[in-house]
Amino acid sequence: MIFNFYLFDRNGECLYHQEWKRLSANRRSEEAQADAAKLMFGMLYSLKDFVKRISPSVPYEGFRHYITGSYKLNCVESMTGLKLVLTTDVNVGDIQQDLREIYKIYIKYAVKNATYECGEPIQLEMFKDNLDVFVRKLSYFRL
Repeated sequence: MIFNFYLFDRNGECLYHQEWKRLSANRRSEEAQADAAKLMFGMLYSLKDFVKRISPSVPYEGFRHYITGSYKLNCVESMTGLKLVLTTDVNVGDIQQDLREIYKIYIKYAVKNATYECGEPIQLEMFKDNLDVFVRKLSYFRL
C-alpha cells in the first residue's frame, strides 16, 4: 500500500506532496501539511547525516529506506539534491527503480514544461495526473 509522496528540492522546499492513504483518518490543514513536510525534510537531513557518519563504506552510498512498525519510508536523491520520498506499507520490497521512474515523470512533465520554474511548487496538472496514474498502476498500490 502506498500512503504518500514528497518531492523536495536540495534546500528543503517541498515542491510537491500527494496523499493516497493516511494512517489516521483525520485530514490535515494546509498549514499542518506544510509543517509535516518540514518535519519530513528535517528527519531526512538528520538521517542522511547520521548514516553518513556511521557508514563503514567509503564513498558513502546514501540511505535508501527505513522501516517502522507501521510504514516504510523509501527515498531516492538525485545528483542535484532532489529528494523523492514514498511512504508505503512495511511489506513493500525495494522500490528504488519505481522512484527513479517517478523522477523521469518529474523531468518530463515539470522540468521540460516551459511554464514551470524550477524550485517552485509544482501545480502542473500533467505532472499530477501522470504521477497518479503511474502510482495507481504499481502492484503494491493496494496491498
